Amino acid sequence: MTPVPAVLPLAAPGEPVRYVLIDDEPLYRQAIGTAAGTVLELAGGYASVEAFLAIHRQPCHVLVLDLCLNRQTGDTAVLQGVRAIRQLAGLGHRVVVYTADERPEPVARCVAAGAVAFVSKYASYDLTALSRVIDEAGRHGRVVTAALHDALRELAARCHDIRLSGTLEETLVLLDRGLTDAQIARTRQLSVRTIEDHKRKILEIFGAAMEARGQGFGGLARDLGVGPGDLVNDQAAHRPARGLMARAMPWARAGSTSGPRLALAREGVRVGARQRCVQDGVLGLLHGGDREVDRVLRVALGDLGLQFGLADVVLSLLVRGPLVQLRDMRLPPVLHGLPVLCGRVL
Repeated sequence: MTPVPAVLPLAAPGEPVRYVLIDDEPLYRQAIGTAAGTVLELAGGYASVEAFLAIHRQPCHVLVLDLCLNRQTGDTAVLQGVRAIRQLAGLGHRVVVYTADERPEPVARCVAAGAVAFVSKYASYDLTALSRVIDEAGRHGRVVTAALHDALRELAARCHDIRLSGTLEETLVLLDRGLTDAQIARTRQLSVRTIEDHKRKILEIFGAAMEARGQGFGGLARDLGVGPGDLVNDQAAHRPARGLMARAMPWARAGSTSGPRLALAREGVRVGARQRCVQDGVLGLLHGGDREVDRVLRVALGDLGLQFGLADVVLSLLVRGPLVQLRDMRLPPVLHGLPVLCGRVL
């Protein structure tokens, strides 16, 4: 059995976050500049996922992965995109997507496959974003600074978040090659009427957007990233699927926070429900007197590297409205500005 690169546990305070760069462009395999307050250490650089898995043996905290890894070779069989992220995440690696690809659908779908964060190579507005993301991913297992998720939220907001069925994708890819309905029918051993029905179903889903952009079926195939050697290279379902990315990345929706949400629970809510809420990334803010709740809350806050007592996070039940901001309250500054879901939300 071939050994695989080991994953380090989350980095302790003061410990450097060890990261590996996987990119087919040599320029992006060099150590990155670090932002103030971050401590990083380059553990290796590879041109492909296959090379990383075969050669690298030093444990690391974070993998920084370019999505398209066949620009130099044109090899459609190279491990990249969705399949690469699923395999790496399945081995326990914390994957940060670092790409110049700006197509919303394939990039967001890749992140939803198991990456912990996304940073654009064109992020000239924040040259320290990558080092900050690596540092947070290596220390917390996720990005906890809301602003570092803004690029991904913007990307996700531009997605249709609809995955065509496998048979519709096959027809779309052949349309992208310029084949006629009759040629596609012969290639797929289907009737011309079936191919026409496929086109109708595709237009029902994407027709309005295609018309607005003056786009044909070929352009749609590229926008969705479903062609041979492209990024969305996993097996599609038998039917079109909606909302897969939203379910995989609920924090990427517009207006959500990147880290845990803070929920205000009324007294009498079952502890089990509160525990499930914490597991889902929601911290329950509760009145004192419940030792189990105190323990659950302290564990959750400890995961964020926050240390303060239960009394510091008690909110008054007099707060009104479904959504308020943590302002003018006696809470640690790190919590200010996060939305609070009030009422019976657990």
